[in-house]
Amino acid sequence: MEERPTHGFVFAVMTFSSEVSAVMRAHAERAWPSECVGALLGRGDEALAARPLENVEPRPRAHFEVSARELLAVEREAEARGLSVRGYYHSHPDGPASPSAEDAAFAQAGQWTVIIPVVAGVADAPASFRFEGASP
Repeated sequence: MEERPTHGFVFAVMTFSSEVSAVMRAHAERAWPSECVGALLGRGDEALAARPLENVEPRPRAHFEVSARELLAVEREAEARGLSVRGYYHSHPDGPASPSAEDAAFAQAGQWTVIIPVVAGVADAPASFRFEGASP
């Protein structure tokens, strides 16, 4: 049974290797106390690669933003590898691994979101969600 935690997201399991998890967690720890953001490249419900992206948000401690140029570059990279961008990961510095209203504003229906909580510079296990649209 799927639950709607908040803001149109459902808890869902995205499969990724320990190497992909390590890339996300290391990126989150390097960025702390700011948010990190990256793309998840893969097929279906599986992320085969995590691609760190630059957070260009002027207030990176509580938000993230990616440049259009970098989004296009990661789309091209995925296509060249025979993959697609399945979603994005980002960190919640000193916050929970649950989606926010701002996360919903960035998400697209059917897209994966993986959140890495980071407390005092140490990343915890990533949590995955799928965005299904606005909550009723």
